[in-house]
Amino acid sequence: ISGTDWTLVLMNGQPVIENFPPTLIIGENSVRGNGSCNSFGGDFFQKGSKVHFGPLFSTTMACLEAGIMEQEAAYIQALESSVEYRIESGQLMLLDDEGQIVLVFDPAQPSLGENTWILVAYAAPSGVATPLSTVQITAQFTGNEVRGSAGCNQYFASYSQDDHNIRFDPAITTEMFCTEPQGLMPQESDFLNALGLAKSYKIEGHILSFFNDKGQMVLQFMPGAE
Repeated sequence: ISGTDWTLVLMNGQPVIENFPPTLIIGENSVRGNGSCNSFGGDFFQKGSKVHFGPLFSTTMACLEAGIMEQEAAYIQALESSVEYRIESGQLMLLDDEGQIVLVFDPAQPSLGENTWILVAYAAPSGVATPLSTVQITAQFTGNEVRGSAGCNQYFASYSQDDHNIRFDPAITTEMFCTEPQGLMPQESDFLNALGLAKSYKIEGHILSFFNDKGQMVLQFMPGAE
């Protein structure tokens, strides 16, 4: 299971707190992730179906949301008590030394990351178009918000996602009007409209694509320079 990323869905048979799922990123000899509030890391060992996590170390933030710190403590304890794994129906299950399933994970959904994405194509009334060469339209995903430049105005919008499915709330923008270059304001309008049409996404290589409810591409981005 080295080289895999997971999101916790069940702990000791109970679902995790909504919007605060612990994560697990498994390297060759180490693991890291988020316990619900704090980031953690530590050693990892696997031989066949036998596994060992720890010792694990974490940051020391305190989160005030109800139950978060308790969930995190229980998660770290369950990880360190896990001695065996199995994969069924695509889920990772970790078992303790009594053979009880203590943790159940789903594969981590593709991350939109916190890097800046640059628009390279978008759906316009006339079909798929490329942005004006002198204008850069950007998107940066942080938490449950996307923000960036729509070409003339800055925008931001909340979004929700479930696996590869995504839905953007109507974008809020500044209220500038740009006269140059020609066609900038219609392009901005088409971009924001396409954002509202997005219902799913896919990351292939370095290309981030969004699709409407018919599976048609409405937005396509590439990573910006670091």
